[in-house]
Amino acid sequence: LPPGTFKGRTAFITGGGTGLGKGMALMLSQLGAAVAIVGRRQAVIEETAKELQGKTGNRVVGLS
Repeated sequence: LPPGTFKGRTAFITGGGTGLGKGMALMLSQLGAAVAIVGRRQAVIEETAKELQGKTGNRVVGLS
């Protein structure tokens, strides 16, 4: 997909701290979406949110 495809959109990803969820969150953020990642382990979610936001420059929020 071209850059900016999801600009102005918000993606809600469950299980976003690791694995496939993290990969989907990264890709959607790279395509311009603001992303909310949700998971059971708050520490993992917060770390992943900071990592993804640093890589893409788009807003990534982590919630448990």
